Amino acid sequence: MKKSFTLVELLVVIAIIAILAAILMPALSAARESSRTSSCTNNQKNMMTAVLQYLDSNNGLIHLQASGTYQPSYSFLIRW
Repeated sequence: MKKSFTLVELLVVIAIIAILAAILMPALSAARESSRTSSCTNNQKNMMTAVLQYLDSNNGLIHLQASGTYQPSYSFLIRW
């Protein structure tokens, strides 16, 4: 004779899985936030590295160019 699971057994298993998932959710959320923080820090480091390399290549000068539709283009040099 074939033994099958009863409805109560299946509901108990589903309840246990739901409890385990509820326990793991805060840990996954914390890991996700840690990943975002790490990614943001890495992006800031890369941006600063690019700025420092630009300054090194251009004798410490930052060349800014502002232009608009109704005004001529202006250039600014900023000494770092």
